[in-house]
Amino acid sequence: MANMRYLAFAFELSDPSAGVEDVLKLSLPVKNKGRSVRGVSLFFKSDLEVVLALARGEGVICGITNKLLGGVLGRGLAEVSGLFGWMRLLGLIGRLVNSFKYYLTGFGRRVILSGAKFRELVVIPSLAGVL
Repeated sequence: MANMRYLAFAFELSDPSAGVEDVLKLSLPVKNKGRSVRGVSLFFKSDLEVVLALARGEGVICGITNKLLGGVLGRGLAEVSGLFGWMRLLGLIGRLVNSFKYYLTGFGRRVILSGAKFRELVVIPSLAGVL
């Protein structure tokens, strides 16, 4: 099962086209219990750091833990717990049953890989030509 998750992750690295609409959906706010939760902007440094930390793939086989993500981001455990809740509401990650480990959903994989590639291959080169 772990090998299948890793192969699915590696396959989506090669085809980001399926996630372009999902990237737009991710940037929209989500309603939760009457409250609005902001979406993710790949142009905010803090949001981009989280997205790129998830894209590293270190937690694909065994799951993403608070300690793993906190170590990558250099943030405290309480702050990372809040990030997990936020990412779950947006549909980027899901929680493994009876554990404190998380995994990227199919939506999360598509969005993260498409958004990161779009930013690196289109937006940044376009801005470099303007300056």
